[in-house]
Amino acid sequence: MDKESKQQELFSELGKFVAHFEGLQEIQKECICIYLEESGLTNDKLTKLLLSDSTAKSICDYFFSISADFLKNQPKTSLNPDEVDFIQKLLDKTRNAINDASQLRNDIVHSSWKITNIYDELRLEAERIKIRGSEGDIDQLEILLGDLSKTIEWIDNLALVSFDIATVLVGFGSISNLNDAEALLKNIAFQNFRSGLKKS
Repeated sequence: MDKESKQQELFSELGKFVAHFEGLQEIQKECICIYLEESGLTNDKLTKLLLSDSTAKSICDYFFSISADFLKNQPKTSLNPDEVDFIQKLLDKTRNAINDASQLRNDIVHSSWKITNIYDELRLEAERIKIRGSEGDIDQLEILLGDLSKTIEWIDNLALVSFDIATVLVGFGSISNLNDAEALLKNIAFQNFRSGLKKS
């Protein structure tokens, strides 16, 4: 792959990651629509209008708050105590993983990027200024070709886990689907998903 192609691929990975993260947000919005429809609000368009200006954090908060309410009150399911405990732990793990993904997304979107060539290896380097208390710090990130592609599958799996949780809680999905979902989180989310993405 020539230098220009590598440059295009590097920036393409940034765009793909952001696009897949937005896909995760859309899945969570759809899950919220399912929850509200099962609660009597059958106008999906109205729900989507209400969510249209929501931030990523707000959508995440809505999704997990409503999921917790469905788990607690079980309007559509009859889960035993062990199943309730299992799903609650899965919700906590999924929320932590999505918070990590959101932080990475914010670092990517709000950083200043440039391409460098070190020992004939192209890489993206970024700086992001953050205010912590009364001081400002500069966080530095570095991405090698292929780094973000490793995390895109993880983002897609977070969307799948979110959907599986919602379908089980509204009585559409099988609890066995959540066993698969937990495996996805263990195999991907609790690795160092930044894998070569360095911060200092």
